[in-house]
Amino acid sequence: MRTKPSINQSWQVLFDRYHILEHVTNNRLFRIHADQINTIREARLMAKFDERQQLPDIFREHRLSILPINRGEYVIGAFETFQSLNYQRIEHPPQPLNVPHLDSLSLVSIQSEPQILSILYNAGVWSDISGHPMVYATIAGRRASGTFSFSIRSTRQQADLAIEVANAQIEMDATYETSDAIYVCEAKNRHVSEINVRQLYYPYRFWQQQTLKPVIPISIIYSNATFYVSEYQFQRDEHFNSLALVQHRTYTLDNRKITYTTINQLLNELPQTSTEIPDVPFPQADNFPLICRIIERLNQSDMTTDEITAFTGYVARQSDYFTNAGRFLGFIEKKKSAYDVRYTLTTQGRKLLVQSPYQQRIMLIRAITQHEPFTTLVRDMVRTESLPTIDRISTLLYQHHAHGKRAIAGSTVGRRAQTIHAWLEWIHRHIAHH
Repeated sequence: MRTKPSINQSWQVLFDRYHILEHVTNNRLFRIHADQINTIREARLMAKFDERQQLPDIFREHRLSILPINRGEYVIGAFETFQSLNYQRIEHPPQPLNVPHLDSLSLVSIQSEPQILSILYNAGVWSDISGHPMVYATIAGRRASGTFSFSIRSTRQQADLAIEVANAQIEMDATYETSDAIYVCEAKNRHVSEINVRQLYYPYRFWQQQTLKPVIPISIIYSNATFYVSEYQFQRDEHFNSLALVQHRTYTLDNRKITYTTINQLLNELPQTSTEIPDVPFPQADNFPLICRIIERLNQSDMTTDEITAFTGYVARQSDYFTNAGRFLGFIEKKKSAYDVRYTLTTQGRKLLVQSPYQQRIMLIRAITQHEPFTTLVRDMVRTESLPTIDRISTLLYQHHAHGKRAIAGSTVGRRAQTIHAWLEWIHRHIAHH
């Protein structure tokens, strides 16, 4: 049986077949029909990229992106479709959610965007955001975008590019309405570092054609027992890249606070000798919430390497970093067979996922701190109530891993130090600061 080419390989074939790079260089934009893409793989999957890192290699190499422009056609060009999200750096603690007990709405295992939206709606979050007691849930799902045009920032030249859209298919996760505004929402049930602006801009322009009320774009991220709700505005309706943050709000289902005293108690409970995980590389995965999301996903079913790669949106080598990090922490197990490699949860991983959000954070912090140099560095954090510097981390990392079969040296020290810093930063964010 022939193996279906990867999305990377498929786009390389299409670029060669239709001389796409040459067209973009000469004409700035290249239009490609879904039928042309479908000859290799399904167009819908070939053109859906939530983050820049998910783009095929040839797109990233030449700073290209892709947008739908009508029901069966896309445009490729050197334009900017992504915007960074900094929702994880919010200083104030999350507000506790008061969700009514409903048999049909689980608060233990949150796996989907509709579940996230239902929790927030039933907890009254939209009244909190809008300032209105009456908020109505209206349209969700697929619609035709209507007709509009816009300018978009070029990644190669100073001049913007002009794009016209005529009834492209759009997907709205949720729409809410009050007496004086419409809120259109894009939800993610995993940590993401950036947003594809199209997911807010196309629904925004759609609703502008339907109403005279202000249309307010909302991004919702659920990660590590926290709901991050970000309100935006497009400062220029006709410019794709004019998305600006108005305000952040954070909510939690479990508002028990982790303090430095809590962390110190965990450190005092550690065994006298550092825990060693055999045959697992030292972590190089600086997106700690994504490690948590992989653990949550494995609770549904075991996954192959290819399935993990598709889930993370990274290339296979980077996906291995995240599964190895989960193994390092003791929550993921790697199983080899004659046919494939599969990843599954350990007993500790399954135990993690039945805990309350507070206890999950405690278990994750305990799993991190039982390894050096994390143990020493977390003790530093407790003593100074601040994050250690990269230089301090690099020095300690080298001291603890300078020799042996898993020795770390040279530029590898810097990359691993960045991972350690990111994990410590994750701990630091969950500590209640006075």
